[in-house]
Amino acid sequence: MFSVVKRNPVAVLLALLLHLALGFFLLFGMEWDDKPQRPRTSAPVVQAKAVEDPAKLAAAKQKQRQAELAAERKKQQAAQKRKQAVERKKRLAQEQKRKAAEKKRKAEAKRKVAAKRKAEAKRKAEAEAQRKAEAKQRRRQRQSARLRPRQSVKLK
Repeated sequence: MFSVVKRNPVAVLLALLLHLALGFFLLFGMEWDDKPQRPRTSAPVVQAKAVEDPAKLAAAKQKQRQAELAAERKKQQAAQKRKQAVERKKRLAQEQKRKAAEKKRKAEAKRKVAAKRKAEAKRKAEAEAQRKAEAKQRRRQRQSARLRPRQSVKLK
């Protein structure tokens, strides 16, 4: 390729300039012709208004009212569902609280019964120990009475 440039440098230079010019015109879109003129019409412009059918307007209003009512119903249903969910949670919380109180009451009753049984057992054990101590005391007294010589009682 360099051999062609060496043999004919002017031709290569002209070809390069031609390609640059074509690229420039393609890039910037130069138009050589004048813009076409639109023919002017002599008819005046008419300001027109669309005639709307009252039946269509009434139907559209009715449809819009129904859509608004449906949206309002949905909104009320959603509010009702939320209210029911809150009420259900409240009932569940109250039920759990009631169950916890009942469980606590039963545990307290069991504790009191156990304490009462323990106190009764302690009282019985103390009574039994007291009875045994008294029996032992009586036995000792009887034994000591047997071992002592009897004194004679003098009658006057």
